[in-house]
Amino acid sequence: MLYTACVGQPSLTKRQLHDVLVIGSQLGGLVAAALLAKRGHRVRVIDHDGQRDGYPDQGYTLPYAPALLPPLKGLPAAEAAFGELGMLTDLGRALTPHEPALQILAPGHRFDLPHDAALRARELAREFADPKGAEAAWAALQAAPELADAFFKDAAPFPALGFFEQWRSRRRAQADASLQQALTMPPPEGHPIAAVARGLAGFVTHLDAGASSGLALSRALGLWLRGPQREVPGHLGVRGLLHKRIRELGSEVQGLDRPAVVDELQIRGSRVTGVKLQGDDGLHVGRAVISGTDAQALRRLVPPQARKKHLAEQLDAVRLQRFLLAVNLVVPARDLPQGLAALGVLIPRDEALGLLVYEVLPAVRGAPAPPASGSARPISAKTGRADAGTANPDDERVICVAALVRAPTRDLGDEPLEQLAAQVRAAMLEVLPFVRPKVVSVPLLTKGANRGSRLSPHPLFEIDEPAVLGVTGLSLRTPLHNLFLASREVLPGLGVEGELLTGLRVAERVQRVLHKKDPLAAA
Repeated sequence: MLYTACVGQPSLTKRQLHDVLVIGSQLGGLVAAALLAKRGHRVRVIDHDGQRDGYPDQGYTLPYAPALLPPLKGLPAAEAAFGELGMLTDLGRALTPHEPALQILAPGHRFDLPHDAALRARELAREFADPKGAEAAWAALQAAPELADAFFKDAAPFPALGFFEQWRSRRRAQADASLQQALTMPPPEGHPIAAVARGLAGFVTHLDAGASSGLALSRALGLWLRGPQREVPGHLGVRGLLHKRIRELGSEVQGLDRPAVVDELQIRGSRVTGVKLQGDDGLHVGRAVISGTDAQALRRLVPPQARKKHLAEQLDAVRLQRFLLAVNLVVPARDLPQGLAALGVLIPRDEALGLLVYEVLPAVRGAPAPPASGSARPISAKTGRADAGTANPDDERVICVAALVRAPTRDLGDEPLEQLAAQVRAAMLEVLPFVRPKVVSVPLLTKGANRGSRLSPHPLFEIDEPAVLGVTGLSLRTPLHNLFLASREVLPGLGVEGELLTGLRVAERVQRVLHKKDPLAAA
């Protein structure tokens, strides 16, 4: 699966040659890696980000953030990617909808939004004097994704590359009346539930500007509201399934059993000629290199003497505007109210906090257990969480509650973050008056979570690039001919669907490059 050669004097450096190197663990990069491995290429994924299913703290494995996944089965991009990989059945077993879909906790209100329309109507009638306005707003949001279905099922490439593809994409969009309706769809107004919808948009996309209108609302949020997903006990999550499939196809994922942090990219002329890892004397060489990490993390890997002006400009076009601050509360299950749903929205009395999202999960004792190299990750029979510790005999739960915080807060040190985390904790416990947490943990402030928090679990970006349909960001091509971007910054306005579309498109572009180049050209 790899070739080695010795070059350089006087020391000998081992060179490991691959068709494709993937740096980072974001979904788009993993999808591209799995598809290229399926098509017969030698792929190595370097899990540079190190963000697993959880981090260790105070004897528990705790989540970085609430998992907010849309229903992947039925998405054109998911059907294309996971269908080619032969993973649709695995995907269906791994994820299942929350029921109720969502619970809303607000001053003076506490109600569920189940999938069943009749049950939802009764719940809204119990809480509101005018339930028809709430039902109409909710039904419109759930139906809105269909307006763009035809566009995303089209075989034409998206995201578009270059002037001609972008021109054709705009022409298709202009000719699609339903898509135009989705693009101009106003945010729902006139009911408290409409404010909830607008606040939720930031939790399911990665685009800060315009996240309350257009496709970010009608497509990304609408898809998620159709049926928010959770991981099924006993199964790997989406990333775990992709890691497993990449290894089954004879390629490698480096960094699952021990850290694999990229030290720098070696660049000569207009190509990446190698990737150096910390603590590794070898040089990893790929005919194509895919970045599945955020732009600023990638920029740090480019040596100063090799920084191309145009590459730096492309990566610097991304600015972090907000990030997700999560607080984990470990509590006895018996203390939770029976009516508390596993997924919910909390509207605190302190309006400065904004909308909070929470998820209730089984608690897992022990540190994450790394898998043996080349094998599937161990799964807890009780919790179904990958890399889990031992089963929890005390029947405890983790309440993971999160707020979106302005980016400058992180630059002010730990004290402002601690104060915000305390406010988030107090807001959650205000609606759970009889709960006394055994553990309170904040991933951004926990030493054991430092490596995984190199990337925010859910950032919101502002990107200085011309947007197509209001949801695009960075181009997946870079000034370096063999370096491609497959990060969440390529289609930030579409959330998870955008990452899947990016992975498909990058795989297609890299496939062309690999067919044109000699297998040993990079050597």
